[in-house]
Amino acid sequence: MCHPHCKALMPYNCGQKNLPLSRGGTLTHKKPKEYPERTHRSRLASSTFYSGKSTDEPRHSEGYLYKRGKIVKNWKLRWFILDMDKRELIYYDSKHEVSCKGSISLNEIQSVEEAEPQIVPALKPGEAGFFFNLITPKRIFHLMALRNSARSEWIARITTAVQRIR
Repeated sequence: MCHPHCKALMPYNCGQKNLPLSRGGTLTHKKPKEYPERTHRSRLASSTFYSGKSTDEPRHSEGYLYKRGKIVKNWKLRWFILDMDKRELIYYDSKHEVSCKGSISLNEIQSVEEAEPQIVPALKPGEAGFFFNLITPKRIFHLMALRNSARSEWIARITTAVQRIR
C-alpha cells in the first residue's frame, strides 16, 4: 500500500509493483477497482475524463500539458489531474509518478484565459502550441496544449470546476 502522505496526493495508485524505498525495502502498489482502466493513446495528446459515481458530471480530468517554470522559464511536459474531490489541479513529471510536482488550488484560481502564441523551444520545428493561463493571487501559471481542442477542453473543465466550488 502507499505511504499515508502519498495516498492523500493520489486519486489512484500508479499500478507499479515493488517500488524501491530510499530507506530500504519496497513499496507495493495495487490499483483500486473504483477507477476504470486508462485507454492507451498518444502520450502527448491524451486527455481522459472520468465520470463520478453520484452524477453524470465528470469528477476527474487528466492529460499531458506543457507548463512553464516559475524560476527557470522553460517549458516542461507534465501530467495534470483535475480532481474535483480534492478541489485541486495536481501535476506530475509523468502519469506513472507517485509523488506530485505541485498543485494549484481551485479555490485560488481567479480566471482562466487563452494566451497569445509564443515561441517554444521544447516543441519540434513547425509544431504549434495552444496556450492558456491560470490566474491566481500569487502567480500566473502558463500552460500549453498541443491541440486547440485540448486547450478548449481544459479551459472549459477548469472554469466549470472553479464556478462549482464558489
